[in-house]
Amino acid sequence: MESFKESIYNILDQISAIEEALQGIAYEDFRLNKSLKIKLIEIFEHISSEVKNIQDEYKILYPTIDWNALINISISFLNELGISEEAIWKTAKFKLKEYKKKFNEILSSL
Repeated sequence: MESFKESIYNILDQISAIEEALQGIAYEDFRLNKSLKIKLIEIFEHISSEVKNIQDEYKILYPTIDWNALINISISFLNELGISEEAIWKTAKFKLKEYKKKFNEILSSL
């Protein structure tokens, strides 16, 4: 249980890092900032790795989390032209808020 709890805290820390990196950044500025895009992809890869390490028994207990989507989150940014800036942006600005809420709910239930 403690390793699961620690994983959730680590994921939430990574989400916070993404939120901080994008604070006050408009989409057009994001698109032009290559180092920021690389940083976000690296953070998403950390989230994916953390989720991979969570035992299946916990994933079954919390079916409202799309665990497979989180595992494959970096892959979801790829398209036939390379990396989709729009997919990174939408995930970082919108989808992560949903995950953050769900992970905080999990923590409060433990």
